[in-house]
Amino acid sequence: MNPVYYNDEEYQEILAYLNQLTTDAEMLPYPNAKELTAALLKYFDLVHREALARMMGLIDQQYPNLKRELESDFTVKTLLSLYDLGTAEKEQIAKKKGQMGFVPVEQVGLLTPIMETVWADAGNVAALKNRQLYPKELAGENVLLCKIDQKIYALRNACLDSVLPMQFGTVDGYHLVCPWHDCRYDIRNGHSLDKPNEKLATYRVAMERTGDFKVGILKEKV
Repeated sequence: MNPVYYNDEEYQEILAYLNQLTTDAEMLPYPNAKELTAALLKYFDLVHREALARMMGLIDQQYPNLKRELESDFTVKTLLSLYDLGTAEKEQIAKKKGQMGFVPVEQVGLLTPIMETVWADAGNVAALKNRQLYPKELAGENVLLCKIDQKIYALRNACLDSVLPMQFGTVDGYHLVCPWHDCRYDIRNGHSLDKPNEKLATYRVAMERTGDFKVGILKEKV
């Protein structure tokens, strides 16, 4: 089979670039963008995996010779291997599981629950004093609000791995200081200054011209 758009070397370059883009997305400093990118990639994978699995199932049953011809093409073989649909990948799965076949979707469910943003009214910016902490119950979540230079920040109102509220803490510059453990978080993104790989959950804030603002709470879509 002759390549249509790219030769094998160009195709490998595309794969390498895709891998780099994925790595770059994982390094995004913005938690909401990072979570959205991860969910997008998972569902993009799921849509293609299901369609390719059905197509290859029909080819397996009705055109076995065609499958061998397809797998002789580097790009097709690479795509099938990415979704565990190539002959070699299926043989490895069979050895591990002892059987072939797909698990019914009703037994396993989706890879990741579909999430939606619920926008909850949270008040007016004029009612908040600068660098003060305000606890709010919004859409079933315990949220901590803080205004710094007319910008509102919203974080989870509990220290990491605990239910101890942060509303009794203090604000030092852009640092939220826990009243219980004296640990510090960057109020702008929730990142822990004591544990670089950990962070408090943060929430998006939408400001209106009137000064009223809403906080976006991610909820599993029913």
